[in-house]
Amino acid sequence: MIVVIDYGLGNLGSILNMLKKIQAEAIISKNVSIGKNCVVGANAFVNKNIPPNSIVFGTPGKIVGKVVVDSKNKIKFKLC
Repeated sequence: MIVVIDYGLGNLGSILNMLKKIQAEAIISKNVSIGKNCVVGANAFVNKNIPPNSIVFGTPGKIVGKVVVDSKNKIKFKLC
């Protein structure tokens, strides 16, 4: 798996919160925040902040669904 994070010069880079799945060769631009429980698809180019519980695919990355945790702590993926 290759994940590329664009740090830029003199920059803190992307902010990655806990519990997320970033697929192979995804590119995340500098100063982009990816929320908790997110899924970023393979080869996606993320150039905007992603809210928690989002599923992101494409170039540029677009939110295509939500990660839902039900009352029994089962994780489900709901596509828009």
